[in-house]
Amino acid sequence: MCSIHCFVLFLKLCAYIVCLQALENEIASHEPQLMSVVAVGDDLVQRRHFGADRIQDRLQEILGMWQHLIDAAAYRRKRLEEAVDFHQVG
Repeated sequence: MCSIHCFVLFLKLCAYIVCLQALENEIASHEPQLMSVVAVGDDLVQRRHFGADRIQDRLQEILGMWQHLIDAAAYRRKRLEEAVDFHQVG
């Protein structure tokens, strides 16, 4: 009975990895657009736009959130791969 349960769990883990890959692809597909927006914001700051301080703060906030998203996806991948490795060994 345990071997069937472990096999089902292993299949679920593999499905989660496939879903995570789709999410990672979706994230990566939005990076060029985000970096384009950041470049425009940086340009406004460099040109001393009247809202440069607020623009700079918002750019830092956005880039921080973006990095957090990437880090969270990487952590999730690491944990799922560890779980798959555990079930392959067991």
